[in-house]
Amino acid sequence: MRISLGAAALPLCLACQTPTAGPAPTSSAPAASSSAPAPPPSGAGSAAAPPRASAEPRPAGVSVETGTLAKLSYDKGAWVGELERTPPARVWLTLATKKQPMAARARAAHALIAERVAPGVVAPTALRALTVAEVSRAADPATRKRLERDARVLANGTVEVALTLSPAPSLTRVELTAVDPSAPVQAWERLLGAREPVPEAAAQGLAQYQGLLVADHLAGNLARVGVYRHDKSGRITAADGNEAFSPAPTEGAQDDALSRLSRHMTYSKSLDDRLSKLEREGLERALGFGEPPTLLITPKQLEECLDRARNVRRLIAERVKQRGADKALALP
Repeated sequence: MRISLGAAALPLCLACQTPTAGPAPTSSAPAASSSAPAPPPSGAGSAAAPPRASAEPRPAGVSVETGTLAKLSYDKGAWVGELERTPPARVWLTLATKKQPMAARARAAHALIAERVAPGVVAPTALRALTVAEVSRAADPATRKRLERDARVLANGTVEVALTLSPAPSLTRVELTAVDPSAPVQAWERLLGAREPVPEAAAQGLAQYQGLLVADHLAGNLARVGVYRHDKSGRITAADGNEAFSPAPTEGAQDDALSRLSRHMTYSKSLDDRLSKLEREGLERALGFGEPPTLLITPKQLEECLDRARNVRRLIAERVKQRGADKALALP
């Protein structure tokens, strides 16, 4: 099928497929960011460095659910774009491709699951069906050629794209797989595993980190390498390595979320509350996409997500039994 690529009028010979709920996500979303340039993309199951963070201040309260895609390029292994607004909003994109047709859905599903248990910890993310015309107008010439080769175009002339807001350049990259005792993540684990009260100044950031561990466990995410941290507030945001039900572990990624959670002596009360309210009907609604809505994950994966939530609640309940609710649920 030959489809015009906008002003350049280049033929886009892409696989045309009818949109369906599809099988479980079968690919990793492209990795996202640090202040350093990323190396060329690696294959599935291996870690790629994230794209660089935005050089412009991040607009407050920016949504990625709307807005025209104004720019698109393929930068050192990742799709990078800008949404048309003042100032422009820099986004990282995960496209459905011929080799990874479920990549965009996997990233969006993870963000939606995370929002149910740890709202705000994952960078704003939205799954959108963008027309070929919009994508091609935004792309530079070299990127149009890559789109022609790689993008999976549906029968209605759209490409499924997950857009994630790029983290502000002022945030510091923190590797969650670091083993050096001086690494931030090791300090977080020591505080969460101690019987002493968590310092008030660290409580919010620790609650977010713990919430992300839970979200990754529930979503079956095996692509987590790092997060971004605000040095003053301690708050974190996860902008890359977000995917649901990874088909294979990413090389060098964290793979012990439940094990870490089991060693914690203090948990977030709001996290426990949200887990207690997680139920099938609400999760199905949250994970519906399109008209009529279809699940972004399989029914079996939905059940697995709920089972994992129950397992985490049992961990928390056991700690409450040991230490009492006041001590065991002392995080916000």
